Amino acid sequence: RHESLFARIFSGLLLHVPRVVSPDTTMVFTTPDGKTFETKKEWKKHYLSLLQFKNVSDQHDLVRRAPIVNGQGFEIENVKNCTIMVLDNSEQVQIDAVEDSKIFIGACCSSVFIRDCKNCTFTVACKQLRTRDCDNIEINLFCISEPVVEATTNARIHPFNGSYAGIAKSFAAANLSVEQNTWYKVFDFSKDDASLPQPHFTVIRKRNPEWRVEGGEGENKNPVPVESDSATGDEEDGAAGSAAGGKTTAFSFDQTQEEVEAILAQQRAEDEAAAAEGVALPQAEGAGDGAALPVAEEAPPSAGSKLSVLGDADVDATVTEIARAANAAGFPTDETNIRFILKKLSEAQAGTQ
Repeated sequence: RHESLFARIFSGLLLHVPRVVSPDTTMVFTTPDGKTFETKKEWKKHYLSLLQFKNVSDQHDLVRRAPIVNGQGFEIENVKNCTIMVLDNSEQVQIDAVEDSKIFIGACCSSVFIRDCKNCTFTVACKQLRTRDCDNIEINLFCISEPVVEATTNARIHPFNGSYAGIAKSFAAANLSVEQNTWYKVFDFSKDDASLPQPHFTVIRKRNPEWRVEGGEGENKNPVPVESDSATGDEEDGAAGSAAGGKTTAFSFDQTQEEVEAILAQQRAEDEAAAAEGVALPQAEGAGDGAALPVAEEAPPSAGSKLSVLGDADVDATVTEIARAANAAGFPTDETNIRFILKKLSEAQAGTQ
């Protein structure tokens, strides 16, 4: 035991002892693609070049596989008539000024920005998607939070259709849970802009043919279940300019992802509170003329006296019913949130008596 303790202390001290490098020894820096450099400056310059595709045209073999990106940000800019594949987990991805091209973003743990692009097809898995100043684009999408479009026309949004060897590992590294997919709940920041040609976007629930990239190691299978393509199943395919359920919320492209998520969280809390009080949720555009979104068959108790006298069994039944109605209406929630809302409503009711 004493020898083990001494060894640990001695090893720790060694970390603080300056290392003497022989004059004949050359430091070598190696980038993920296996290239070596004698200076850190050269190493950094080359590595940054691996994290971008810029000013290219008429190339269809532009690929980055693991472990080259390995959670770093990636940039695509000024590209025409190319095929680009980023087959690794990444941080923020920025795509600017791209025309007549196909782009595959395998697994982004943050935001994917698509700006000033036209006549392009994208296959993207990410936490947050935003488009601006785009025309005639197709996006095959997996997205954890609600996608946002701005100053965009004729965007066709389909379920995610990509696969490559090791894609499941990329999803895991990017913390993308396939159980949380709101690809269809699109928010249009330019909804009321009359100068922008319609449709701004169209949600199409049919999955496009698979974009399967061969080569590499690991299982080659789209990790996103087909069941998530249909989501609530309440809307018709091609519901132009509409979200898949609930009201449309406007966001600025300049807002941070955290600000957007805070607004969405507040909106969901308000919607769940409305459902708890038996208020009909707002109708989504394209959901049918005069057809309100589904609510519980029997209105759940409001913040009145009935709530305060519910027994445990009644509360369980009510929570289950509200959860079913909220999810059917396109407002994903769980019973823990609903119990919290019911508690707050009860406390509010008690405070007014």
